[in-house]
Amino acid sequence: MTTKIDVDKMQNVFIYAASRTPRAAGQNSGPLQEIKPIQLLDSSIQAVLKAQPTAADYIGDLFLGCMTPVGEQGGNIARAAALYAGLPYQVAGTQINRFCASGLEALQMAAAKIELGWEQLVLAGGLESMNRVPELSDGGAMIYDPLVRAAVNFVPPSLSADLLANLQGFSRQELDEYSFEMHQRALKSQAAKWLRHNAALVYDQNGLPILEKNECLRHGLKAEDMAQFAPILSEKEAKNLDIMALMRYPSLEYLEHLHTPASAAQLADGSAMALIGNAQIGEQLGLKARAKILSAKVVAVDPTLSCTAGLEAVKQLLAQTGLNKNDIELWEKVELFAAVGLHFTQALDIPLDQYNIFGSDIAWGYAAGAMGGIALANLLDGLEKEDKQLGCIAISARAGLGAALLVERV
Repeated sequence: MTTKIDVDKMQNVFIYAASRTPRAAGQNSGPLQEIKPIQLLDSSIQAVLKAQPTAADYIGDLFLGCMTPVGEQGGNIARAAALYAGLPYQVAGTQINRFCASGLEALQMAAAKIELGWEQLVLAGGLESMNRVPELSDGGAMIYDPLVRAAVNFVPPSLSADLLANLQGFSRQELDEYSFEMHQRALKSQAAKWLRHNAALVYDQNGLPILEKNECLRHGLKAEDMAQFAPILSEKEAKNLDIMALMRYPSLEYLEHLHTPASAAQLADGSAMALIGNAQIGEQLGLKARAKILSAKVVAVDPTLSCTAGLEAVKQLLAQTGLNKNDIELWEKVELFAAVGLHFTQALDIPLDQYNIFGSDIAWGYAAGAMGGIALANLLDGLEKEDKQLGCIAISARAGLGAALLVERV
């Protein structure tokens, strides 16, 4: 017997709340060293529940993206977090790993279940505590097995970004100028408190706020400072990786390493969460929707150029929806490296006043698994601040993975 899905009964998917913690340095430093991942995640959950206090008893599941689901972030921390937050036992919890796109994938999975009518109200977001659970500590064949790495053309994101910069002919000066603009936007946004609306403060064991604002910003950075930073990858360190990249792209004679700590995002700790549901539950509980999820896409490209996957996801999303890139009024592109943003905006011919208006992750910091949820909270703030309707999120992730999400303000 074949059961058909009645498309006329598909549910609209609304975002009723979104929160994200400030970000802090995630490499054995910063104020979050002593904060456990489950506590960091709880900050975002509690902020959402505070925003919509009637929702808790009706939540059916919690979808959580996390890039390094081991140690204190392992063991299905989504279920543990639901219980730790005091949510009803009915909130199941599942953990998702699509590398840096994990948080956005959690939102997409949640939206799909709402749309199909399988759930009426869920939580979805992401987490990364790089202080407590170091990047790559979950291992894996692509990371630690040289034979597998070579067979699948896997290179680290920093090399992929340098490769893209070389292929596109970007100069070090262009990358520095672009990055400096993103740093300036972020500093201006923090000073103006434009992102306070969705902020989830992080508290210590005594209930005192330990993180009230982003700690990753480079205060006092001047344009002339950008040229003083050394490249992240040296020729000696990247020699074997360079060979692999050049074999894949023989049009290049050599690979110049152009990204520096000032044109790349520093690793950070952070979490984000959203409350997503259908129209009926919103009416029943008196929830005010902030936006509607219209469509989503996940793609995969050559792992050697993984940093282009977000662009490909957007192209396929636009084709899927029949929209033109000019229909999108605001863009929130998760950026780990300057070449990624520069290539994205040039390829789509996006006006910079519609793109990452609060600055990018190059300035704010990069909490891998949480980035999708953080980008959503930023986009909602941006749409409301600029009085715009249609926005798009895009992420490039390791191993050639990419994702995009289309959102309409209501």
